[in-house]
Amino acid sequence: MCVRAHIAKWVAESNCPTSIVSDPELINLFKTGHTHIKVPSPNTVWRNVKAAYSKCRERIINLLQAYPGHIHFATDTWTLTNHHAFVVWTMHVEHEGAMLAFLLDIVEIPESHTGAVLAKAFQDMLVMFELQDRVCSHF
Repeated sequence: MCVRAHIAKWVAESNCPTSIVSDPELINLFKTGHTHIKVPSPNTVWRNVKAAYSKCRERIINLLQAYPGHIHFATDTWTLTNHHAFVVWTMHVEHEGAMLAFLLDIVEIPESHTGAVLAKAFQDMLVMFELQDRVCSHF
C-alpha cells in the first residue's frame, strides 16, 4: 500500500482532521530515515479518504443487496456549537454468525432535525445505498 493510502486510512480510522498532515513534527516523523517521501497535502488526503469511502460504499451496497435477512439501522443526530446539524446512520446485520456494523453515512442537515427532515434524509440515504425496497413498516 502506498504512503498516501496509509495516511488516508490512518486519518479516517483515527478520526483525525486532514490538516494533521501539515503538522511540522508529523512531517519530520514521516521523513525520518525516508527524506524522499512526499507528504500529501490535506486536500489530497481528503480526496483519498473520499475515494476510499466510495469504494467501500460500493462493496457495502453489494453486500446489502445480496443479504437475505433483516437489516437493522441506527441513527444519531447532533448540532455543533456553530449550529450545524448532522445525522449519522449505521446498519447492523448478522453475517456468517458474526455481527457486522457499518457506518453508512454522515450528512449535514441544513435545517432543524425535525421528524420530517430526518425522514427525508433517511429516505435519501436508502436510495443512495439502493435499499429503499428493503424497508418495511409493521404499523
